[in-house]
Order: sequence, then structure tokens, then C-alpha cells
Amino acid sequence: MHRHVEDGLCEDVYTFVRPPVGRFGRMRARRLAPCEAGGEPAPVVLYLPGMHMNGSLPRDPSAPDLRRYLATRGVRVWSVDYRTYAVPPDATDRDLRELQAWTAGVFADDVASIATFVRTQDHGPLYVVGFSFGAGLAYRLAARGLAMDGLVILDGAPPGERGAPAGDDPAIDVGGARLPYADRQRLLAAVLDDPAGTSPVAGFANAGEALTMIVHSARAFGGDGGLSAVKAGRTDVRALAGLLATYDRWWPRATLGGDTVTPLTRTLRVLAFATTNMGPAWVDRVRAGARAFGGDDAVVHEIRGYGHVDVLVGRDAPELVFEPIRRFVTARASQSDVARSRVPSLVASVLNRASQHAPVEAWTSTMTGAVHPRLSTLSAAPLPATTSVARPSSPVFRLADTNPSGAPDRLRYRNPIGVVVQHGAAAQSVSGGRVGPRRSCGVPAGES
Repeated sequence: MHRHVEDGLCEDVYTFVRPPVGRFGRMRARRLAPCEAGGEPAPVVLYLPGMHMNGSLPRDPSAPDLRRYLATRGVRVWSVDYRTYAVPPDATDRDLRELQAWTAGVFADDVASIATFVRTQDHGPLYVVGFSFGAGLAYRLAARGLAMDGLVILDGAPPGERGAPAGDDPAIDVGGARLPYADRQRLLAAVLDDPAGTSPVAGFANAGEALTMIVHSARAFGGDGGLSAVKAGRTDVRALAGLLATYDRWWPRATLGGDTVTPLTRTLRVLAFATTNMGPAWVDRVRAGARAFGGDDAVVHEIRGYGHVDVLVGRDAPELVFEPIRRFVTARASQSDVARSRVPSLVASVLNRASQHAPVEAWTSTMTGAVHPRLSTLSAAPLPATTSVARPSSPVFRLADTNPSGAPDRLRYRNPIGVVVQHGAAAQSVSGGRVGPRRSCGVPAGES
């Protein structure tokens, strides 16, 4: 999918599939950048959101948003829709059993695959930005040695060793006993329509007050503004509702377990932000994580009076958070950094190696899974390659190709990350290290 967003920004959406597949085993990556951006390298940000969150933009373009802020200033911003985006709100208990296999390690593998793909599309210095649970994933990527130019940590810490929390249900509902999902949706819609309007939740003067008090006292974040300081006016209640309205309903309980991660011997450039409303112990934990990976040069900003999500939507977030991040990711965007971070395209590598040893062979697959060999007419400039053309039974890199009749085909190649990418551009357009022109990106109708 390709769409114009606003202020000269365009968004492209790519869909990925990797094990464990199942009914909902797919993720998406969203690229936000100036519509008229040329091919010159620019800083690249991979944004990893928190629990229940995804990469979709709030509908109000005037609300504070890090991705919009960076993209309008020339940064290429990629955001992740975790595989939870594909789980419908009305999923049955049987449907939700699939989430039992979705551990933090699976999510780390997912984002590692997406990060590798991002490097084939945008060749500037890469910075991984993680919020909350996404910060833990960012640290996991760093511990694995993913090539990056820096980490940005938004109110998060490295994962600690613990088992999955007690509970029989494989999925956690974003709604709760205090505000069930249906009531939550009605309340958010009412606030977005008019915060001064009637609250669908009894006991409050208006919808805005209802959301303000419920969020202010959220027990999971210690109450007293730990989730958001909206009661103190740090965040506009409508902007908060816009963020919360984008959440996915279901989250796998299995992600809350896992082991610790060990920093590499070399340090990274790390910029971290810690909110203070959850108490000094939380600030210390954020700081310790940043220094474990960034050494004494790690920079940690304490955002006093802020709650957890206020780093994303706070009234002063553009000044206190977004601008320091922009300076951080652009500070080393020199020509040498750009050259060092450039990597060859997976597709080009496949084609080059295949052309050295055998005819370039691809397979087109129908929606029913039938596979038919054909010779491809694709070509690419010689590049160093370690990837070979695979048989259809192997892990694949998959491009969605629309033939003249409009029916989707699949071009399948093995790649070292075991991920499937679906992209709506014609296969013949693969060239220059980029997967097709930036148009008609996404999965075929009926798969989204």
C-alpha cells in the first residue's frame, strides 16, 4: 500500500511472514518519508513500539508524533506492526491459542528480519528506536550484534530474566476489569469526538475527565500519573485518546517471560529518556540499561513530571524528546557513515549468485499454493553474495507480483533471514538494490 499522509509525507506498507506462521503469523513495516525524497542516503530510524502498539499513525496530524516529526525533517522512518496487528478484536479462545508460541524471542526474530530488510531499502545510518517493550527488543537486537549506528531508548530497559506471569489465558486483553474492551472503545471514541461531551462510563462529568482519571490511576504503572500525566496537563487528553485508539486488543502473555540479554564488549551510541512518575527505581533501571550498552558516554534524559506514554504524546515532547532524537540521528550522517552503512540488496545478491552458477530461476505461486517454475528475466549489477536461489520448500523472500490479469503471483527466493516479504511492485522493476518502485505496496486483497 502506498498513500499520501500529509505535509508532503508518503507511507509505504510491506507485509512479512515468518515462522511460526499459523493464521496470524505476519507482520508489517511502514515506511514514512517525504514523498519527493530523492535517492540520496539519509538517516534511517526503525521504530519499535510498546505492548499492544503498532506502527499506525494517530488520525490527528496536529497531535505530537515522533515519526511525523522526524520524517518531515528528512529522516526515513520505519515503524513495525507486530504480528498482533493481524489478530482481530473478536478472536475466539481457539484463535488465541496461536499466541502461546509468540515469545519475546519470536518478536525479536521478527524485528531482526525487518531490520535486515530495511537495510536493503534505505542505505543511510540506521538507528533503532524502542519504546517500552520495544526498548527491550531494541536491546535484544543490539545484543545480537545487529549493525546499527545507535540506540534510542524511550522509557524502557533491557529485559530481565523472569518467567511468563501467571495466567491461563494465552493473550492479554488491552481492556480490563475496570474498563472492558467495549467500554474502552466507546470512551476513546467519545473523547476523540468531544472531550467535554457525555461520558459513556458512569461517574464522571464528561468523557475527557473519565479517561483522564482512569489513566492517571492505572495500577500497572503505579498510579499517580505513572502511565500519563494527563491529569497534570502534561498531555492533551484528545492526543492521548488518539494514541490509545491505535492499540491492538490482544497481546501474547508469553512475551512477558524470557531471559536477560548481555551487552556486547563494544559500546554503542545510546540516547535514553526516562520518565519520573513511576518513581526513582524506574529511572535508575532505565539509566543502568543505557550505560550497560552505551558505557559512560550514554546520554540519559530524565523527563520530570512525565508518565510513560507522555514521551510519545506529551505537549512538550517535540522539544524535550523529538528534537534531541533528531539531533542524535543526524549528528553522524556524514558521507563516511553513509558509505559504511550501505548494504547490498538481498534480491540483487540472489540474482548475482544465481547468474554465476545457473540460470536465474524463480517460482510463481498461486493463492492456493500451487508452484510453477519459470525463468526470470531479472538482472542486477554484480554484488558480493552469500545467498542462493532456493526451492519453494525453503525459507523464502517473497515478492508479490501483479500479472496483467490482476491475479497475484509470488516470486520466491531464499534469504538468510527466513522472512517473506510481500510487495505490490512488478518483479521486473527490481534493480539498483531496491525492491521495485514505491507504489502499490502490500498484500493482495483478502490477506490484509
